[in-house]
This record gives sequence, C-alpha cells and structure tokens, in this order.
Amino acid sequence: MQSNQPEALTDFYKSWINWVHAGCPFLKPYHTSWGLCRCLAEALGTTEGNLHEYDIYTHMARDFRMETGKTSYPFNDGSMTSFRFDIINHSMPHNKKRLAFVKAHIPDYVEPMKEGIRTDEPKRVA
Repeated sequence: MQSNQPEALTDFYKSWINWVHAGCPFLKPYHTSWGLCRCLAEALGTTEGNLHEYDIYTHMARDFRMETGKTSYPFNDGSMTSFRFDIINHSMPHNKKRLAFVKAHIPDYVEPMKEGIRTDEPKRVA
C-alpha cells in the first residue's frame, strides 16, 4: 500500500473486506457479481460511468495498473472471459488476486479468526 492512499479508499477497502468476512450478505452493501469498481461506485452513490470523476477511483485504477499491469480486469486473465466467469458464478469476492489486493491496501490488516469474525457494520464512503 502506498502511504498517500486516500483515507476514503482505505475505508472502502475495509468496508468491502468486512462484507466478505460477514459472508457477503446480499446487497448489504455490495453484491457477489460486482467487481471493485462497481462496489466503489455503490459506496460513492454514483455509477461506474462517473467513477473517473472521483480521485479515489483514479488512485485505485493507478494501483491496479502499477501492481497488475492493467486497469481492465486486473484480477483475471486480462480479458472479459474470466471476469464474466466471476460474474456468473458470483465469485468476485472469492477471487484470490482481488482479495490479496484489498488486504494489501488496508494498513495493518489482520486476517480474522474463523470463530469470531468481525461483525462491525461496513462504512459507506462519503
């Protein structure tokens, strides 16, 4: 994680990973067929088409490019094929590369224990 990561982006990553650890409750606040960009749009109360207007999206996209070499489908094979597989199978939050990316961008992230998963309510990004 870069030290200049916006706090709102860190809050989004924490919200997303807490949702994953809570078992990915349906639309509370995300969905298992949404990638990080769509989830961020939801957290911001906007659409994916308007994300480019937000600095935190620009920062996240830059991190995608720096760490994976691409901004489109950064956690898949670089094509829509495996991304669509994750959509159809509702496996977005279980993609190991996506999980590793989010965890790496949460300062001092500690994997919760199997018993006693954190249940704090996800925070919406303002």
